[in-house]
Amino acid sequence: MTADCQVKRYMEMIHTAAQDAAQTVSRLREFYRLRGRTGLRQQLDVNVIVEEVVQLTALARAGDYKGDDRMIHS
Repeated sequence: MTADCQVKRYMEMIHTAAQDAAQTVSRLREFYRLRGRTGLRQQLDVNVIVEEVVQLTALARAGDYKGDDRMIHS
């Protein structure tokens, strides 16, 4: 792999990570806006939420996920 190809690959990875971060911030903003309007609170099982997060991020941690919700097939 040439240096130019490697730089391009790294730039694409950085771009994807930045898009993921922007989407996460957007979802968080929407979450707290909605919660602020309703003022409703409920009891949550944090263990269930943590397990869901682990499952949702497993693909990203395994390197089989591209940030725009598309699977990468090799």
